[in-house]
Amino acid sequence: MASILLIISIFACTSTPSPKELILEKMKEEPHKAKELAEQIEDPIERTQIITEIVENYPHRTRILCEALPSKISKERCFRINQRPHLWKEQRDHLKLSPESLTPIKEDCTLDPNINTCRTAQALAFLADTDIDSAFQTCASIIENRWQAECFFTISEVLAENSETYAKAISACDYAKQFAKSCWHHSVMGLAGQTPQHWNDWTWHAEIIALIDQVWTDRDQDFKADLHSHFWAQSLRRHVEKDTLDWSSLPPVAIPHAHSAKAMQLMRKATVKVSDMNEWLGLIDASSYSIRTRSRGFDSEIDLWKDEPVPQDCQVLSYLGNSHRLSCTDAKVDWQIAFLEASARLRPSNLSLIGSLLQAEHPAIQQTALRLKSMDLKASPDQQMGRE
Repeated sequence: MASILLIISIFACTSTPSPKELILEKMKEEPHKAKELAEQIEDPIERTQIITEIVENYPHRTRILCEALPSKISKERCFRINQRPHLWKEQRDHLKLSPESLTPIKEDCTLDPNINTCRTAQALAFLADTDIDSAFQTCASIIENRWQAECFFTISEVLAENSETYAKAISACDYAKQFAKSCWHHSVMGLAGQTPQHWNDWTWHAEIIALIDQVWTDRDQDFKADLHSHFWAQSLRRHVEKDTLDWSSLPPVAIPHAHSAKAMQLMRKATVKVSDMNEWLGLIDASSYSIRTRSRGFDSEIDLWKDEPVPQDCQVLSYLGNSHRLSCTDAKVDWQIAFLEASARLRPSNLSLIGSLLQAEHPAIQQTALRLKSMDLKASPDQQMGRE
C-alpha cells in the first residue's frame, strides 16, 4: 500500500504544468519569457481565455501579457485594467448606493471569448451608437460584481468626455458601487480632456463648474467642491505642460493649481539640485533656465495625502487631479509646498528637499514635509544623505 502511495505521489509531482501555470511561474522572475509562452498558444480562443484570466486576477502586474492577446478588443481591456489602481486591491462598497434596478440585456455576445471583455466591448459599441440605455443594461448583464462595476466605470469615462452626457456618466458611476468615488473623480478627467479646445478660456471653465454644480445639486456638497478642485487641477496641468498658460489672466481659483503644475515641470526638467529650495523659487519667474538632458522620472498618479489639521490661512486642494495638498494664501509658502509635493513624486525617489524642511518655520511647510517623509517613499542610500 505504501509503495502505491509513493508512486501516486511521484506521478503527481512530475505531472506536466498547464500553460497557465507555466506563464504564472515565469511572470515572477522573467516576464518576457511569460509573454513568449503565451504567444506559443496557437489557438486564439484558448490564448485569450488564459491570458485574460491571469490579467483579471493580477491586474497590476500583467501589462506585458497584453501584447500577446490576439484581438484589439482584448488588448484594449487588458491595458486598461492594468492602469486601474482601484482594481489592485479589494475595495469595499462603503457608500451602499442604490441606483434604480436595470434589466440585463439578453442579446448574445460574440465579440470576445471572455464574457467580461465581451460585454464591456458590447457596451462601448452601444455608446458609439448613442444607445446609452442598452450600454447600461449590457454592463448589468455581467455576473461578477467586480467586473460589472468596472464595466460601468469604463462607460462612464466615455460619457464624461461630452459635457452633454456628464449627468449620465455620474449615473454610470453610481452603478460602479465600490469604485464609485474613483469613477466620479475620473469623470472630471473626461471634462478636463476638452481643455485643449479652450486654452485660457475661463468662461468655459466656469461653465464646466456650473455643470458639475447642476449634476451634484442633491449630492454630497463637500465632494462636489472636491470635484471642482480636481477639474481645475487637471486643466491647469494641461495648460502648463503644453506651455499655453496666460499667467496674467489666471482667476484666483486657478493660481495654486498652476503652482502645482509649474513646480512639477521645473522639478522634472531643471538642472537644479533637488535639495535647494531657494534655487527652485528663483526659477519661478525666470524667462529661461538650464534644462536636463533627460527629465527626471515622475509618478503623478501616486496619492500621498492623508487627512490632517489644516493650518490657518490654508486649505486642502487637489494635487494634479490625482491626490491632494495643502494650499496657503501666502504665494511663497504655496510655491514651497508645491515644490515639496513634486519632489516626493520623483522617480527614483529623492527625499533631500523634504529632509531639509522638516523644521521649517511655517506650519504648513513643516506639516507637508513631515507627512511626505512619513509616506515611506523609498530613497536610495545616496539620496537619503542628500546627494543627487
